[in-house]
Amino acid sequence: MSLQLDRWPRRRRTPTAYAMQRKRYSRQALQLMGFQLDSQFRFVKLGACRTLLAEASSPDGISWRVRPFVRHWR
Repeated sequence: MSLQLDRWPRRRRTPTAYAMQRKRYSRQALQLMGFQLDSQFRFVKLGACRTLLAEASSPDGISWRVRPFVRHWR
């Protein structure tokens, strides 16, 4: 006799995006923190095995806001 449990199917784990930082950074400050310019003209910070730690975006190209994907991204 097999016992059949009604369970929800597992969801795929999507990367958690934390709240965007309020502080705005300059291009030079991002480069000092280890960000690199991506092919899509955004700054990304990569960790071990090229995992995405944080990304920075800017509407004007002067001041950048950072969106971290992991805790303790600095």
